[in-house]
Amino acid sequence: MAKKRKKATAEELPQRFDIWQMDGQQMSATVRAGERSVRPWMLVVVSSTEEEAVLAFELLEEEPEPRDVQEVLTRAIEEPAAGDAHRPTTVQVRSQELADALTPLLESAGIEVEIKEELERLDEVLAELSGHFRVSSRACRGCWTCPA
Repeated sequence: MAKKRKKATAEELPQRFDIWQMDGQQMSATVRAGERSVRPWMLVVVSSTEEEAVLAFELLEEEPEPRDVQEVLTRAIEEPAAGDAHRPTTVQVRSQELADALTPLLESAGIEVEIKEELERLDEVLAELSGHFRVSSRACRGCWTCPA
């Protein structure tokens, strides 16, 4: 009987130079969830230097909790939607709050977190997705507590 291979954790994966960008936005369109309408949150992780692709993506009914953000980033590292699993050297985010949520995961995996107001590659992806998902240009970028 063949042994099942253990999936590598973030810390065990190879690290190569790559800068990823991560942020969340609240979508402007409402979506039906059972009997209620919600404005879902979208979390996106983008590789900006190698694959130039969305590596992980999640829609959430409520504002993301730190564990939600960590899960999306872990999936991007361990099971990316594009390219090979690896640890980037840097993850760029817009807010201190998001950086704080990611720091435990990133520090243990030897990944630097950088706060950067402008996330050019991510903004390009979000602009492209806005046509498909109708994300408002007024959506709160880098803002985890959106005004109504």
